[in-house]
Amino acid sequence: MPRMTGISPEQAPPEVREVFDGQMEAFGFHLNPTRVYAHVPSILFAATTLADAIQDAPHLEDEILAMASVRTAQINGCPF
Repeated sequence: MPRMTGISPEQAPPEVREVFDGQMEAFGFHLNPTRVYAHVPSILFAATTLADAIQDAPHLEDEILAMASVRTAQINGCPF
């Protein structure tokens, strides 16, 4: 049972809905961490900025980044 219920896109403020819309376009669904982070938009935007910075890091090859993401998901028991 989750400790915190995520926000639905309909409940989210307009600036957060843009993030939901982007995820729906990219993945076809809303990521659970986004639904939780949406309770505090400043945390959502900071987490999104961090994820983008990691993804765009020039010193990481795409293959290494993908392998790290898969391994992290495995360690956390999450499907990738």
